[in-house]
Amino acid sequence: AWCVSAAFALANVRKQSLSDLTERPISIVHGCRFLDRPLLRALPEVVAPGGLVVWSTFLDGDGPPQAPPFRPSRRLQRGEMEHLFGESRGFEVLRAEEGTLLTRGVWESAQFLLARR
Repeated sequence: AWCVSAAFALANVRKQSLSDLTERPISIVHGCRFLDRPLLRALPEVVAPGGLVVWSTFLDGDGPPQAPPFRPSRRLQRGEMEHLFGESRGFEVLRAEEGTLLTRGVWESAQFLLARR
């Protein structure tokens, strides 16, 4: 049997720094359909050793997007997540793959990442 203690926090991470939001390192960070590069660059500071980052968001594909997000600034570049959460940042990429996410009835290119610190 597993016994797990968890604490959850609801916060506007665009208005507060991550280090102000937590008193201890974070064990699991999950983001879906969300891209905030300053937030992603700050995550390594607060993820606990052995902690996981699970992230998926839209990818700048081979052609123009057919559905939002349309701006390139709201889409990942190929290899960007592996760079942000690779060995040079103290992480091990456990899984990184491309796929699709549904947005407004259209399947758009996306990247999925699982990394451990």
